[in-house]
Amino acid sequence: MAKRLIALDIGGSSVKAALISFDKRDGIAIEARSSLTYEEMVGNWGKHKREVSGKVRVEKGLELLSVLSRSKGIDGIGISTTGTVDLTTGVITDDQTEDYIGVNWSELIRNHLGKSTPVHILNDGKASAWAEYYYWNSASINQLTIVSNPNQLPSVFAHVIIGSGIGSGIIIHGQVHYGVAGVAGEIGTLLYCPEEPTVQRADIESLASSSGLVRIAQQLAQQKGKTPTVYGSIIEISKLYQQNDEIAVRTIKLAAEAIGEGIVALINIIGPKAITIGGGTVERVEGYFNLIKTHVYSRAEKPALDALEIRPAKFGEMSGLLGAASLAYLKFKNFPY
Repeated sequence: MAKRLIALDIGGSSVKAALISFDKRDGIAIEARSSLTYEEMVGNWGKHKREVSGKVRVEKGLELLSVLSRSKGIDGIGISTTGTVDLTTGVITDDQTEDYIGVNWSELIRNHLGKSTPVHILNDGKASAWAEYYYWNSASINQLTIVSNPNQLPSVFAHVIIGSGIGSGIIIHGQVHYGVAGVAGEIGTLLYCPEEPTVQRADIESLASSSGLVRIAQQLAQQKGKTPTVYGSIIEISKLYQQNDEIAVRTIKLAAEAIGEGIVALINIIGPKAITIGGGTVERVEGYFNLIKTHVYSRAEKPALDALEIRPAKFGEMSGLLGAASLAYLKFKNFPY
């Protein structure tokens, strides 16, 4: 008998949900998906993602949950979310949006559904890392393969997400590495001093996330006497980058170097066997992944690189959902079949 779990992915610029079933014989099936974009939540794409309040994200997450929970036989819920998650209580202890801090998803879901349903919650970077690790040998989201022998998976693994923020996660010998406070593996707050002389030192997220790219491109444009609004979104910057626009090229190059330095730090500290790089910004900017990889190979130690495989992430916007559901399933799999 299959176990059916609802997955929620509470992001900075979208909220997504899926109903995923796990069966020992037939594998994994994604039965339903739904999502709300930033524009649908806020009603104005021009606003910065940090203006999406925690209250709105909670409301929209519960809204999607309500739709999927109408299906019978839900055995548990896995939640992937922005912010820092208390490993004992599941409460959000830190987030860029202040009114999201203190959110207790288990309590909210219990009150919303009127019943006690097992809930497993973790940071979105770690959930995405688990999906890319656990389904390492899978061809795609539609052909998911679970490897029964963990020796066939990377012994030390890291995943980096570049989107509206910078997320990352580490898996060591089949276990998500949280650290004592749940924030181990995060590279977004590492400082980077750009070679670009007109851009000041900042943390990697401020330089390489989608909002960071827009900010840097507009800053460089203003310095050159160009119209900053031309560089108003990652899509516009990507198009200009493909046209070899000077500002877009400088911006993408700087961002790739910043991310690359963060990955070099991961390599030096944990010595991974494999790294995947994904997220909406990587997917939207053609050639961004290769720029990052090239910088990493120019900076990391050769012995570490000889033992390392770096490749693009496979599962895109489904990675958080898939990782959260899969970890919840493993946590709850002592349910009787």
